[in-house]
Amino acid sequence: MKDRKYIIMKYKLFVVILFLNCINIFGQKELEIKIISDLIIELFPQKPNDTIYNRKGKIKKIRSFQKPQIVLITETDTSHRYHPYSFEYFKEYLKSIDSVTHSDFLSNNKTILTIDSIHGFDGNITYLTNSEVRQIFDKGSWTAYHKQYGYNPLVRISRPGINTNKNLALAYCSWTSDELAGIGIFLILEKVNEIWIEKEWLLAWKS
Repeated sequence: MKDRKYIIMKYKLFVVILFLNCINIFGQKELEIKIISDLIIELFPQKPNDTIYNRKGKIKKIRSFQKPQIVLITETDTSHRYHPYSFEYFKEYLKSIDSVTHSDFLSNNKTILTIDSIHGFDGNITYLTNSEVRQIFDKGSWTAYHKQYGYNPLVRISRPGINTNKNLALAYCSWTSDELAGIGIFLILEKVNEIWIEKEWLLAWKS
């Protein structure tokens, strides 16, 4: 009888631990998607309409801008390029980074997070997998890409590394629109009034 009660107690404890782990995993993904969404919104903002006045100060015309359009790769970037960047290197250029954030960034980017959607983006996003991108470039490099998506930037983004207090994050993002038109940057993001905003950035490469 005692053995039966012991087995039941162990089973209940296992279920509770499993439930708590599921909550933690789900909450972690939601937090990362929130950081990625806020970063995309900041990097690719919608331009406000431009009011043009004549010499007498009267409105001549209002120039409206098209909403931003990007092509986003759904799998987070886990490139080996991160590993040469030691904490000491980052600290030299990103003054607010700490070792926990840096370590979490490297650890998280050993695995891929699928980006289901970008929340609150006031523009148009085309979501492509790495496999779909490879198929496009197998047909003719950037020429094939331009035929389908024009010069809309092809965006890759990493999983963020997050500090202990969950108010500071490190992320990598790159966007390219042609063979010699691209940039990759590391960013420190700070949580301010529930929004993750750019605090510092470091150029990784440019073409």
